[in-house]
Amino acid sequence: MSKFKQLIFIDDDNPTNVYHRIIVEQSELCEEAIFFEGAVEAYEYFKELVKQDNYILPDLIFLDINMPVMNGWDFIEEFKKLNIPTPLFIVLLTTSLSMMDKERADEIGLIHKFLNKPLEVENLVSLQEECLIKS
Repeated sequence: MSKFKQLIFIDDDNPTNVYHRIIVEQSELCEEAIFFEGAVEAYEYFKELVKQDNYILPDLIFLDINMPVMNGWDFIEEFKKLNIPTPLFIVLLTTSLSMMDKERADEIGLIHKFLNKPLEVENLVSLQEECLIKS
């Protein structure tokens, strides 16, 4: 089975990021994982990335909804303005149990899946299969 080349995690909660880093390492399904502790920092990363010739997009972006300064919804709105070509898979990875959040995610074309934290190895395996089929 092929590995993800790159996964990006955007979450302001450091303990969650540490846990997800362990899950990614245990899964052995990813060559590189990049962690951002804020959506602004991640947005700036992508803004600079698209300025490069022949830039490489991550296989998946795991995005938390509830973050200070720029939340997940704000990030998606700004991210859309970058006109990054699809397929690009964004997974909302959140503690939110709100049906309104799930419905909102369904309405946004960029959102591939809505998952509740924490991410588990089984989620990565499933997502890998889904991404291989859709890409």
